[in-house]
Amino acid sequence: MLNSVDEVMQMVDLCVQDGDPQVRQAVCIAVSDFAAALIPNINAHYDTILQYTVRFIEDPNEKVQEKACFILETTADSLNQQALINKCPDLLAKLSALVGSAQQTTKDVAISAVGTLAAGVGESFRAHAPQVLPGLLGFMEKQEEQVSTRARAAEAVGVIANSIGRDSFNQYAERTFDISLKCVEEEEYELSEHVFGLWANLSEVYGQDWLPHSQKTLKAIHHAITAFNPEEIDSGNPFSTKAGCEVLIQDDGDEEDEDDDGDGIGDTHLRIHRTVLEMKAAATHCIAAYAKNMREALYDQLQDLAMLIQPLLQYFFEDVRVNAVVGLKYLSLITYYKFQPEHEFDPKTDTDDTLHKSTRDTLNLLFTQYFALAFEDDSKEVVAAICESITDITKTVGPVALWELQDKWVEMTACLLQKQSCSQLEASDDEGDEDEDEHDHDQILIDSVAEMVDMVAKAFGSVFAKHWQSLFPHVEPYLSESRPPSDQYMALATYAEVAEALGDTITTFIPKMLPKATKRLKSAHGNIRSNAAYCVGALCCQVPLSARQYYAQIVPTLVQLAGDKEALNAADNAVAALARMILVDHEVLLKEAPQLVDLLVGSMPLKADYLEYERIWKTIIFLLQNAAPLFAEEQRMKKVMEAFVHTFFAKEAADEVKNGCASCLQSLIGQNQGLKTLLSSVLQAAPPGYSEAVKKFVFW
Repeated sequence: MLNSVDEVMQMVDLCVQDGDPQVRQAVCIAVSDFAAALIPNINAHYDTILQYTVRFIEDPNEKVQEKACFILETTADSLNQQALINKCPDLLAKLSALVGSAQQTTKDVAISAVGTLAAGVGESFRAHAPQVLPGLLGFMEKQEEQVSTRARAAEAVGVIANSIGRDSFNQYAERTFDISLKCVEEEEYELSEHVFGLWANLSEVYGQDWLPHSQKTLKAIHHAITAFNPEEIDSGNPFSTKAGCEVLIQDDGDEEDEDDDGDGIGDTHLRIHRTVLEMKAAATHCIAAYAKNMREALYDQLQDLAMLIQPLLQYFFEDVRVNAVVGLKYLSLITYYKFQPEHEFDPKTDTDDTLHKSTRDTLNLLFTQYFALAFEDDSKEVVAAICESITDITKTVGPVALWELQDKWVEMTACLLQKQSCSQLEASDDEGDEDEDEHDHDQILIDSVAEMVDMVAKAFGSVFAKHWQSLFPHVEPYLSESRPPSDQYMALATYAEVAEALGDTITTFIPKMLPKATKRLKSAHGNIRSNAAYCVGALCCQVPLSARQYYAQIVPTLVQLAGDKEALNAADNAVAALARMILVDHEVLLKEAPQLVDLLVGSMPLKADYLEYERIWKTIIFLLQNAAPLFAEEQRMKKVMEAFVHTFFAKEAADEVKNGCASCLQSLIGQNQGLKTLLSSVLQAAPPGYSEAVKKFVFW
């Protein structure tokens, strides 16, 4: 479908005008799904998508109006922000009209869409805040309004505050806080849930300055977290799946089963509304946000908050456990921020632990809990949160965070890669019935494991080689052609990240890793070809001497891939891989194939992976400065000038890249005035706007 976006949008355009409202509803859902699945390929159609959104918001059918708001929710924070900013006044006017709707669901969805719009345009929403925030606060304040409407308003206020920043929100802050405190006193679960989300957002806006306000919120948060806990329900029948108590989660509007005799406390079944559980999860998330945003300012309350959150690791509701995992991560980092070490730990040379004892004890206890939970928990979402938390802690604290427990970490990671944890074994038992959601959860988990491996490898550097020796056999099977494309894609990315972390200590793995990565350059899947190119480049540039024996197979395949018309990312990655290889081994590569210089220069402008501008230009500039004879022919030098011009004009190329190009170009012109004439002739033949783009960076 990636290659058929234009055709898909033409089909959508035909259905937009259909007279049947059910068809128009279906179109809204389809556009939302397309936009989410086809980013970034659908970017070119973003203006059209916005036009559809405005049109459907004005639709006479309320169901279509609601579905139009979902289009906005799907696309607002993923696509062209400037286009959304330009359309913001029009969208806001239409949404404001829906907020006045008598239909409850329409009103609620429209209020949420206002928050989504604010998140999408960011600081640009400051101009619109005065016309929106007073009305939203009014909804929150009015007890005669439906709880769902007040809850959506609280959520939107928090999102808007985050978008416009503290300076613009200050005039609404005290009123917002006063209203929110009164809201939680009503003990309406749905309303409290969204107020907790509002407080979490405000802690992000105000940071440590939120501390005085946070103290006034903790009582309500504590009450929500401790409500409906085992000891408060029935000590003989703990509210936990591990105790044999079946919990019936009842959504609003669910009818009770007349044959179900177990709806009382103390029976074998416990019935509880989902809104209660979601409130509890939101309260737990709020503590996590407080710890993240106020850091060491919360140190005096650290022990109490940790004791409040820690038991929730065993709570039966998945979202509560996920937020508890994240909350404990941020709480544990408070001690690190409070007692930051005097110097960074170097795994190659340091033997003594540089962490404060309090930090060390806290992290060791947390990791021990994480490792046990990763084996035992039946939720992939929870285990993924554990992996993401270990990744974040390692990124913040460095390798010393895991230093004393690194072998335990390897044991846990190997278990997850082999899919032997409880959450993965349960899924494999039901493999025949696996639905799309289950597959997504599996992918989220394995991706989080891979990202954790990447980060720990980066932190440990060459010292990680001994752990890669243990983990490599469990990553390697993911690259089998029989595995799903997502698995192969992940394995290639991990190969590349680990190679860059290990440097020349990756040498012993080259015979196993490089041939398999090279083979994937010819995969039928564009994303696999793209990652394979990135991986091959990463492996070769670390150990060029070991990689040379594979050049005869690698170089022609990369050259062919550089002309890939279907997967533009793969084409850019192939050129970048060659650039990296040439940079470290140009004498060998260019002696055999000097035409590779033309390939690098001719790749401008890049088509899809714009981050590769930096790698490719680093090599071109190196060659211009250190291998001048390669550019003796005027025709090749003209191509270089055209590449410079294309890059200066490309809005996707970073200014840092353009500044590097400008410095190089001006130096070349200073050495050879004839290049000034060559550049002028290139600019004369270029389309309008190119000359102005060059003059922003180059003076001659």
